[in-house]
Amino acid sequence: MRGLYLLSIALLAAVGPLAAQGAPAAAQRDTIAIRELYRRYSQAFAAEDVATLVQCFAEDGMLMAPREPTVAGRDQLRRRWESFAAAEVTHELGFTLDEIVIAGEWAYARGTFTWRGIIKAGEPEAENRGRYLDILRRERDGSWVIARRMRN
Repeated sequence: MRGLYLLSIALLAAVGPLAAQGAPAAAQRDTIAIRELYRRYSQAFAAEDVATLVQCFAEDGMLMAPREPTVAGRDQLRRRWESFAAAEVTHELGFTLDEIVIAGEWAYARGTFTWRGIIKAGEPEAENRGRYLDILRRERDGSWVIARRMRN
């Protein structure tokens, strides 16, 4: 499985720029749709909208964060975000997309993120900054979802 994952990344890196050159209008539409996915995700995170957060990921989507077990599938993702929503913290999340490469039904996006948590009881706020690499997949309806997310 790991070998297939690494091969997928290598193919995306090699073929992505060529695929985008062959169909600029389609690539532009896909890039806009992917940027919209990140906007929806950020807004849902701040609003503690668990249903929308879960829909931003593929049914078999995975989240790999440092020092945490891999969260796999929408059920586990839902439980994770429900625990965030239950906490006495207001969340803010922002993404900077540094690169989007599209190769057919797959894409990857990489960039930086900033998370701020403000304790609802007035305690000091916390902040986390890092980098992420997402593998995205086009669904049958043409929408894009996050298939794999790795962040530091």
